[in-house]
Amino acid sequence: MDEVPMPEGFNPIKEIDHIVFVPPNEFAGNHKHKRQEVLLGLHPDLVFIWQDEKGEIHKEQMNPNGKLLLFFIPSFIPHGVINKSDISPAILYEWTDSESEEKEEVNLLDH
Repeated sequence: MDEVPMPEGFNPIKEIDHIVFVPPNEFAGNHKHKRQEVLLGLHPDLVFIWQDEKGEIHKEQMNPNGKLLLFFIPSFIPHGVINKSDISPAILYEWTDSESEEKEEVNLLDH
């Protein structure tokens, strides 16, 4: 994916890209891990949710007004993606800087 500009300092593993399917009204993620990720959401109803270092929860539309945005997730930041659509599944494209590893589940939706 050389044509997609990555955040400065993020070096994705070229062989490991993931396509994630998110059903309607479902939450993907709700975890944290050591590796870094970059997400591209391909649906108008996707919301990225994360918890900052102070414990505050943030939510941001992944496609505001039809614009595609890249979301960079640093190491150990709790995060997930919500598909707010009642009828339509969504797709996420994910780049990582290392192979899969253990994840720690978190409860972002409880906040």
